[in-house]
Amino acid sequence: MAISVVYTVSDAKGDQSTFTIPIPDATSPADMVEFAQDMAELLEPLINGTLRDVHILLPVTFIPWAVPAAISDIQEKARFVFRTVNGFVKSLSLPAVIENIFSTNTRQVDLTNTDVSAFVAGMVDGLTLSSTETVEPVDVRGEDLTELEAAVEAWGKARR
Repeated sequence: MAISVVYTVSDAKGDQSTFTIPIPDATSPADMVEFAQDMAELLEPLINGTLRDVHILLPVTFIPWAVPAAISDIQEKARFVFRTVNGFVKSLSLPAVIENIFSTNTRQVDLTNTDVSAFVAGMVDGLTLSSTETVEPVDVRGEDLTELEAAVEAWGKARR
């Protein structure tokens, strides 16, 4: 699988568009970054907009989950809102959630649910990997997530 270098460009109206340039999966992390930066310099004289963002997407080998349940719906979501060390908000909506993670007759996620509490702990405290390194999720500023503020049922394309 190729590694995707994704460029986001915005125009004078603030509208954004992305495009991807694939590179070989054997490329080292340092070379991925250098390629992305050098290619941005080659793109600048070709584009009338402004470069807003560059991401490197790495493919991950995984074991596919079971076939989706017949009742699954990606618009049925659970939105988790975390706070960072400096009080910023990081929101994450999980699509096609299992309905029994909500407390009975409410829109609140049941934080005593074993699977929910394991997920929240992984987001706040991180995961200790086989390398014994602990990787802790962060927000877009790179700030550590320190606490869960809210967990509620969400519906549709809400982007908050």
